[in-house]
Amino acid sequence: MKMKLILSIAFSILTASMLYALEFYDVSRPDIAKIKLNISAKNESTLNTVLIQTMERQLKHSLLFENASAADAEYLLEIEKTIESGSIVSTLKSLQKAGLSLCIRVKSKTG
Repeated sequence: MKMKLILSIAFSILTASMLYALEFYDVSRPDIAKIKLNISAKNESTLNTVLIQTMERQLKHSLLFENASAADAEYLLEIEKTIESGSIVSTLKSLQKAGLSLCIRVKSKTG
């Protein structure tokens, strides 16, 4: 009898917490502001242009980010090296004074 009571209380608490988490983390709510992101490249190349266009197309379907012009953006994702060089180096910078700066490096193996 005690075991059934303990299990029913545990199940109720678990269910209530899951429903609360589902409501709290609902990212499709209209009151959640999307982060405005601008994507650019320091070195223009054909593959970098294709990469940027693909990323911008994917941002249109994102629930958390939106593509913005350089003047309206909150963050700047700048691709520093070309894909043809065998690596991609990109920096994510906050355009606010006290913001985040993160460098992302991806190197591809060739041959």
